[in-house]
Formats: sequence, structure tokens, C-alpha cells
Amino acid sequence: MGTQQQVIDATMTSFDKKAAMQRRGISDQAKQAGAFGGARHGIAESEYDAASDLNRAKMEAGLLQQGYGQAQQGAQNAYQQQMNLAQTVPGMYQQDIATMGQMGATQQAQQQATDDAAREKLRMEAFEPYERLGYLGQGLTGIMGGYGNQYQFQQQPNPTPLQTALGTGATLAGIYGAVRGAGQQGYQAPSRSRQD
Repeated sequence: MGTQQQVIDATMTSFDKKAAMQRRGISDQAKQAGAFGGARHGIAESEYDAASDLNRAKMEAGLLQQGYGQAQQGAQNAYQQQMNLAQTVPGMYQQDIATMGQMGATQQAQQQATDDAAREKLRMEAFEPYERLGYLGQGLTGIMGGYGNQYQFQQQPNPTPLQTALGTGATLAGIYGAVRGAGQQGYQAPSRSRQD
């Protein structure tokens, strides 16, 4: 508002200087005509002052109207910007929420993969002795001949605790049966002959 008033003041000062110069011109003409201070001179100055004052008022009103129009346009632009912002912000929030959801899902998937890998490592460490015994049993079976494989190992991803317990029990039973069966067949008691 201060800048607008400065423009108006500067314009009015310039107008007043030009009006004073033209009024002096009326006085100079009256002097040359020998009518300075007479009725005709007074009427000419009076008419000029009335017209000048009217022009000055019109100019000031025009400047104020122009400033008002610019202020109104600025307010309308500001209102439109606020409306656009009000419509944009919820979309930005939704994008932020979607991005955070994706980041959360990615972090959760990464954590789940890390947990699964750790659980698989522990499972493999737990089953490693059984695998070794199974391979040993397969080797012994090949040497002894005729016996089928008593131990077969299949890696299954992420077994449940129940599957793990059943698998361990079945493996131990198979190894026990293989060792016991091989011991009974390999040993034959000497036959006693009866003497009459």
C-alpha cells in the first residue's frame, strides 16, 4: 500500500507543477494584454483552476482505481492459489502415505527374508549331523550290498516346528533300524550239533 501511495504522490506533484506553470502562463498573457488583475483575468484563472482541479481529481481517482483493481486481482490470484493448494495437499498426503506404506512393506519383506535366512541356517545346523549319518549309512549300505537307502534327505523351505519334529523322529527311527538290522544279519549264532 505504501508503494501505491508513493506513486500517487509523485504523479500528483508532477501534475501540480505543470498546472502551476500553465496558471502562470495565463497571468503572463493577461499582462501582455493589459488585463492583469481585471475581471477577465480572474474569470480565466477561475475556469482554469476548476478544470485543473477536476482533471487532478480524475487522475487521482484513476490511479486509486487502478491500484484497487490490481489489489483485487492480487487477492483473487491469492485465493485461487490457496484453492489449488487445498486441492493439491491431500493428494500429496496420499502420495506420502503410499510411499511410507511401500517403504514399510519393503522393510517388512527385508526383515522377513533376514529372519527366514537365519531360521534356515539354524535348521541346517541342526540337521547337519543327521545328514552326515545319512550319507554314512548310504555308504555302508553300498558296502554291505542288498540294503536300500535308509536315509533320504530333501531340503524343504522353512518347515514348521511340527514338520521338524516329525522329520527328526523319522530320521532317528530309520538310522536305528538300519544299524539294528545290519547287526542282526551280520551276526549268526553258531549252530550246536546234538550228539546222541
